[in-house]
Amino acid sequence: MANRMKYERGFTLTEILIVVAILAIISSLAISNFGDAGLRGKRIEAKDMLLRAASKQEQFFAQYISYTDEIDGGASCTGVDCGLGLGGDTSQGGYYKLTVEVGPAGCAAGSDTAPMCRTYTLTATPEGNHKDTECQALTYSSSGVKGLKNSNDDEKITKCWK
Repeated sequence: MANRMKYERGFTLTEILIVVAILAIISSLAISNFGDAGLRGKRIEAKDMLLRAASKQEQFFAQYISYTDEIDGGASCTGVDCGLGLGGDTSQGGYYKLTVEVGPAGCAAGSDTAPMCRTYTLTATPEGNHKDTECQALTYSSSGVKGLKNSNDDEKITKCWK
């Protein structure tokens, strides 16, 4: 019987439980980090859309001496009516929707009677099943200010635009 015990090898239940516990801890850390990375990746899509729209606003301003709240005038538009010409108000992956607010109130691009639009604020709001409870809607203004809708928390804004 002594010879038989000498050749039997294996793991004890305690050793197996320790390994399982370590694997559980490692996988929980990995899953939370990968989830955050996915959310940051989607935010990059929002930032890209906002910066492209801001570039288009500056091109529009150079041509018409006014900003516009028209994102895409459609296939048959001409001149001012074409707006930014972005081809739609949804980001490339469909995670964010773009809105444009121009000022002063009552302004109209290319108008002879209303004042010209001298400022804008672009907003990218999460769309559909995409939820971003931490950053919600990213904003970008004509003065180059990056922000969050309904928030003045500089730390949070910096983190969301990082």
